[in-house]
Amino acid sequence: MKRSLKFLAVPLMIWTSQVASALTPALAQNQQQSEIPAIEDFDYWQNLCQEQTAGDNATEALTACEQAIALRPNDESIWLQYGYTHLVLEQYPEAIAAIDLVLTHNRDNSQALTYKCLAYLGLRQPEKALDDCNLAIDKNSYWRTQSPVLAWRTRGHILHTMGQTDQALIAYDRALHLDSNDSPTLAYRCQTLVDIGEYEHSLDACEAALKDSGDWQNENPAVAWAYKGKALWHIANHHKETAAYNQANETFAAAIAAYHQAVALDPENPEYLLQQGRLLEQTEIYLAAAIAYTQAVDLAPDSSRALLGQCNTLNKQGQYEPAKTSCEQAIGGN
Repeated sequence: MKRSLKFLAVPLMIWTSQVASALTPALAQNQQQSEIPAIEDFDYWQNLCQEQTAGDNATEALTACEQAIALRPNDESIWLQYGYTHLVLEQYPEAIAAIDLVLTHNRDNSQALTYKCLAYLGLRQPEKALDDCNLAIDKNSYWRTQSPVLAWRTRGHILHTMGQTDQALIAYDRALHLDSNDSPTLAYRCQTLVDIGEYEHSLDACEAALKDSGDWQNENPAVAWAYKGKALWHIANHHKETAAYNQANETFAAAIAAYHQAVALDPENPEYLLQQGRLLEQTEIYLAAAIAYTQAVDLAPDSSRALLGQCNTLNKQGQYEPAKTSCEQAIGGN
């Protein structure tokens, strides 16, 4: 049964009407203009909001959430879902505003705290994000449709971005203690292990993440393929340095294949294309490297690294004028 906000000590109808007006001033107008049939069934609209969000129709889901809010403005669960839908759409300030409505009267809601943590992470405010994830873990209550795994995993990811890799690995281990098959956690653990040079161990984590396709929730398995490729790349270089050339060639080929998978799954990520280009350039596959760099430049026109890679590969193919242009742009890049 959905938990309502009946326990609140303030007049909720007044409160929710005020905050709904502040949060979504176009809500009433959207309802008037909408051609959606007037179905006065809260459960219908809430379920539709959840299903559309899960089915990559988050923009449409907002309308369904708003219909549910209009029918039951005091219900904590629909405000939480509304905040989550904004989170999926990367509308982080709106997500925080909706989630704060829940937390104002229920500070122990760990799921809401974790969503707020994710929103601040999206806004590139890791310190605030870490505070909320820590609170979610400490409270450890009202998880509803989530679990502490999400908070521990996000905590680990934040600590990794802050350079606290030892603490990040501890957080990932706590998440995996709760769910040993959590694919996103395994992928982020692989990332951290690659970054500290534990390449063989990182491969185990990435391959475990990719086993049987995994349960990726809203994460993209491209991250596991990319870091598998990076680990294999380092291992291949080690084989080359020790004159194990056959092993090196096989491992380079496996690394190229892994980056191909990463780019196929997340073609809008310029970092994956940049790394793919660097690997292809090292293995002297210059035409494919130039294509990867060009695609990276298309996505990130000011990337000096991508422009420099484009310059190098064009130069090696004898295309000197385009190479010169790319090098000049790299000097003025970021």
